Amino acid sequence: MHHDIWDFDLPTAPKLMTITKSGGPEGGAAMGERIPVLVQPTKQGWLFVLDRRTGEPVWPIVETPVPASDIPGEKASPTQPIPTWPLPYTRMSFKPDDINPLLPEEDQQALRELFEISRWGEGPYVPPSTRGTISFPGANGGANWGNVASDPERQRIYVVSRELPLLVNLVADRRPEAKDAMPNGEGEDIIPYRRPTNFLLQSNGMVAIKPPFSFLTAYHMNSGEQIWRIPNGEIMTLEEQGITGVGAQTPRGGPVATAGGLLFVGTATDRAFRARDADTGAVLWEYRFDAATEGLPAIFEVDGRQFITVPVGVTGVDPPNAASSSISRYSATARLMASDGRPSRTLAVDIGADQAGIDREALGTDQPFGHAALDGQLEQLA
Repeated sequence: MHHDIWDFDLPTAPKLMTITKSGGPEGGAAMGERIPVLVQPTKQGWLFVLDRRTGEPVWPIVETPVPASDIPGEKASPTQPIPTWPLPYTRMSFKPDDINPLLPEEDQQALRELFEISRWGEGPYVPPSTRGTISFPGANGGANWGNVASDPERQRIYVVSRELPLLVNLVADRRPEAKDAMPNGEGEDIIPYRRPTNFLLQSNGMVAIKPPFSFLTAYHMNSGEQIWRIPNGEIMTLEEQGITGVGAQTPRGGPVATAGGLLFVGTATDRAFRARDADTGAVLWEYRFDAATEGLPAIFEVDGRQFITVPVGVTGVDPPNAASSSISRYSATARLMASDGRPSRTLAVDIGADQAGIDREALGTDQPFGHAALDGQLEQLA
């Protein structure tokens, strides 16, 4: 992108694979060409797919006009590079009609009034403003750290994405030291600005935009097409009210893909860890912990047996609350294959050294791991 004034860095590592281009719009690389590619996920919700030999786009990336800044002296870029393909994995706008209906009515009304006085619009490139800009996908939305997995053998990309609006309200910083810290800050007309962080979390702790609050999206990179796109996880407090299918709020757990066609991913707001069918997204197995999972699972092999480990130990609330300091913290390791090659039916929990007060037996060293549908998939992992 050009002249980043939104904090749209690239927190997610690129994925490498070789594809045979077979779909998408005309332009870029030739159809049928075999191409070693770099796939770069972004906070803005797009995958940038480049030929890693030349840096050229596999599908056209178009310099697209974007809104101008209304800050005196700020020269925002008049265009930004936007991929024509693949389709984005996030929504591309947050409008008054998209206000979360699960919020108290007073919160919904306050958000409607905020829209009336703020800048907002289509796409992520509405510039920050002193009147406030409702940015979406915001600087903490889209794909963030560890939120993407790849299957290079089958040319698949899997993205966990967050739907999180951000209010960017610029405030002039008149302190002399603020101006002194600015690169090229000489001149009377140069004014530094601060931007307090406001994720628009409401009185009940929920985000401002209507569900789904997060997605899990699968792409076939030969064609660039989305194979499936589903809400990623749940929220415990809503499940208790019979409300499901909303997606976890601001998930920070990343997916891992296996050669056997499984996709493992944890979600914090329902404290769940799931194995999904990588071809359909269907849940094959699910386990609920006593605390939330975050971060990336690790898959490894010991003496011919395959294991997956996931960190556990937060409340599932973002930002963390006071209870976070007393929640259980440990790693859970599931054995995927028994020593004789048969699928294991045991979830073995390994307690971290910092949890001397946790009862290992109570945490379920003999909890059932799989069922018939999962066992058939696990046989492919040997």
